[in-house]
Amino acid sequence: MAKTLWSTFLLAIFVLLLNSSHEAKKFLGTILIQEQSQEALDTFKTVYNVFNNDTYISNIKNIKVWTWSGMIYGKVELGQTTCTRIESDVEKCPLKTEFRPTNGAQGVTRYVITKPVQNTCSEFLSQVADCPFNEQADQQKKVLCNFVTTNLTTQLYKIVMNIKCLNV
Repeated sequence: MAKTLWSTFLLAIFVLLLNSSHEAKKFLGTILIQEQSQEALDTFKTVYNVFNNDTYISNIKNIKVWTWSGMIYGKVELGQTTCTRIESDVEKCPLKTEFRPTNGAQGVTRYVITKPVQNTCSEFLSQVADCPFNEQADQQKKVLCNFVTTNLTTQLYKIVMNIKCLNV
């Protein structure tokens, strides 16, 4: 009887460990996807502002991001902030020289970077986070963009980001 209770107890612990292991993997997978999505949004925001010649910096107002088959997709609404390019560190961002933009079909611009360096524009990104959106009606500019990029955390040697934007 003691052996049966002991065996049942060990079996119950084993089942609990298996379930918690599966839940832990699911939880870690969700965190990884969130980190990849945030990295893609940061890269998108930086690339957009680096290669856009607007006087004011733009920031993300609304987003929808999803992953599928190793790629990250996003639909983004950008709004103009009160911060100007001159006041920001956007020109100091090394991505300006590292990314190579090329015009693709149907208004899509492809940005390619080889041997990317992580967190190269962190000062600029923290500045953008602190910039309020411009609330003056005559100064508001709204841009809708779609992007697709390689999974940024697994691509150590090359990042490709395709972006198509439309002024609204």
